[in-house]
Amino acid sequence: MSWPAVLFWILITIGVLSRSPLLLYVYAAAQCFGALLMIPSETISILPYSICAAFIVIKIMSNKENFSRALKIAFDPSGLGPLFIFFCYGLLSAYVMPRLFSHSIEVFPISSTVNWPTPLQPSTSNFTQSAYMAVSVGMALAFTTVGANPDLRRHYLQSMLFGGILLIATGLVDLMTATLGIADLLEPFRTANYVLFVDDNVLGAKRVVGLMSEASAYGGPCVIMASMLTFLRPCFPKGLRAWPVPATILGLLLMGMLSTSSTAYVGTAVFAVAFAANWIRRFLDKSAPAREDIKAEALVVGGGALVFLFLITVTPSALDSLFNMINELIFHKVGTDSYLMRTMWTKVALNSFFTTGGLGVGVGSARTSNWYVSIISNTGIIGATLLSVFIINLFLRKVKSDAYTSEFVTGLKYSLLPWFAMAGLAGTTPDITAGVGAVFGLITAAHATQSKRQTRIAAPPAPVAQ
Repeated sequence: MSWPAVLFWILITIGVLSRSPLLLYVYAAAQCFGALLMIPSETISILPYSICAAFIVIKIMSNKENFSRALKIAFDPSGLGPLFIFFCYGLLSAYVMPRLFSHSIEVFPISSTVNWPTPLQPSTSNFTQSAYMAVSVGMALAFTTVGANPDLRRHYLQSMLFGGILLIATGLVDLMTATLGIADLLEPFRTANYVLFVDDNVLGAKRVVGLMSEASAYGGPCVIMASMLTFLRPCFPKGLRAWPVPATILGLLLMGMLSTSSTAYVGTAVFAVAFAANWIRRFLDKSAPAREDIKAEALVVGGGALVFLFLITVTPSALDSLFNMINELIFHKVGTDSYLMRTMWTKVALNSFFTTGGLGVGVGSARTSNWYVSIISNTGIIGATLLSVFIINLFLRKVKSDAYTSEFVTGLKYSLLPWFAMAGLAGTTPDITAGVGAVFGLITAAHATQSKRQTRIAAPPAPVAQ
C-alpha cells in the first residue's frame, strides 16, 4: 500500500470518528485520485472515492433517527422507491441471470482483458459491481435523508469547489512532471492493477490525465465538476461566487480540453447548450438568486465569442491546431481501433439483451461503452423501466419553495445533463456512480421537504455536516 493510500485511510478514519464535515471534503478530494489502490489486491481495484462514499453512508445511517427515516424513504413511490427497487432487482439479477443463461450467451466480461466475447458465467464482477451500485444507491438514500439540512448543502457546495481546485492542481502536476521528465514521482498515486494510459499523445500533444487512469477518466470529471459549479454558482456566498468559483470553472474547462478526451469535448458542447438554456431561464425568472451576475455572465461569454471571431478573422491559422485536434478526436475517431472495439462491446451487450428475451444478463456481467445499453443489457427491461421512471419523475417534479432551494435543485438538474451525455459515450457499467447518487438524493430531499413540511425533515442536524 502506497503512502497516499495510507494518508487517505488516516483522513477517512478521522472523518468518521469526528463530528466535523471532514469526510465530505475527503470524498471530494478522492474523486481526483482514480488510479490509487486503497486495498492491496490482484483481482479488484478499490479506489478512494468508493471507500469514502461507503463511509459517508455508514456515518449518516449510524444515526438511529436517520436510519429509521431512510427505511421509509427507500420505499416511497414518489421518492426513491423506483431507484431502490431497481437496486434490489439489480442484486437479484447479478446472482440469477449469469447462472440462468450460463454458457448460452456471449459477452465481453467487465474484468477481462481479452478482446473477444466469451461465454457468460458467474464472476467476481457480479459481486463488485453490485457493491458499487449499493454504495451509489446508498449515497442517494443518505443524502435524501439529510439533504434538506442547510449545513450539509453549504458544505456540499464548498467541498465541490475544493474538489474542482484539486482536479486542476492534479492536472497541472501531471503536465509539469511529464514536461520535466520526472513523471516517476507520481507512481505512488498510480497503483491500480488495471492498464493505465498516462503517457498518450495526440498530434504530438501530451494528454493530461491528472492522477486518473486515462485521459477520458480525467476530462470527464473536469467537465462534470465545471458544470456543477456553474449551475450552482448562484447558491454560493457572494465572496466565493465573485472570483474563486468562476476561476475554478474556467480552469476545469481548460483542463478538460487539455485532456483531449472526445467524451469530454462532447460533454463540454452539451454543457454550453445547457448553460445558454439556464441563463435564459434565470434572465426570465425575476426571483432567481444572484441576478446581478446575469449581465456579467453575458458579457464574459459574449466577450469570449468576440475574441474567438476576431482570431479567426485576423489570423485564421491561429486556431488550426485546435480544429485539427477536434477533427482528430471526434470526426476521425470512428476509424480508430479503440472506437471499433468499444462499439463491439456495446453491440455484443445489446445482442445479449435480445437473446435473453429482455431479462438481461445480470449486473456486472457485460461490459459496454454506453451506459444506457449497459443498463438495459445488465438489468433488462425491468431494471431499465424502474430507473427510467425514477429519473423522469425526478426531472419533471418542480420544487415550490424559497428561491435558494429552487435554484439549488434546478442547478443540480442542469448539472446532470453533461453527465448523461458523456455516460452514453463511455459508460462501461450500469452503476449510476456515487456522485450522481448524491445529486439524486439532494434533489429528492428537496421534493420530500416540499411535500411533508410539517415533519421537519431538516432536524436534527446531519452528523456529516455538523
